[in-house]
Amino acid sequence: MKELGGRLGLRLEVGVAGIGGQGVLVAGSIIGKAAVLDGFNASQSVSYGAEVRGTLSLSELVLSDGPIAYPFTSRLDALIIMSERVARKALRKLKLGGLLVIDEKVKEVSTENYKAVTIPAFRLAEEKLKKPLLGNLILVGALSKLMGIPSLRSLEKALIEELPEVRAKVRGSVALEALRLGFSLVVV
Repeated sequence: MKELGGRLGLRLEVGVAGIGGQGVLVAGSIIGKAAVLDGFNASQSVSYGAEVRGTLSLSELVLSDGPIAYPFTSRLDALIIMSERVARKALRKLKLGGLLVIDEKVKEVSTENYKAVTIPAFRLAEEKLKKPLLGNLILVGALSKLMGIPSLRSLEKALIEELPEVRAKVRGSVALEALRLGFSLVVV
């Protein structure tokens, strides 16, 4: 998808799906803010269950290099899936041939109609960073590298803006390490 980044008239629809408590909404917000920092327009819509944790959470973004006339997604160009429990429902939103970035624990999903990349995000977050909840940021970093937008630099700035705890200790932030790790995991 990297070739889309420089073309005028770009409209890219991106989704992040998981269960409540996995940082789905934060991940979507970081992608949107980073895209804006890179000079794109962004629109985000979210849906989630009534419970705080354990139900489907979905963040959908429209990224465009021009005005966004319709701010909602119709068929996603790219999708991150963090949880087996929501995979089938979320996958229905991804267009055929779209980019699918999934955590390695998501096994019961057919990936044959997509450009699928599996990342051991939550395992690496626990083993390397000692923070298992940062798997969402590893997946965001990987998606960024694969799509070519938003840039890693803008993702880092957006993360600092979005999470006050990262802003407080930027140099030693394990959250920034998670983004960088995800970005470094894939080769395009």
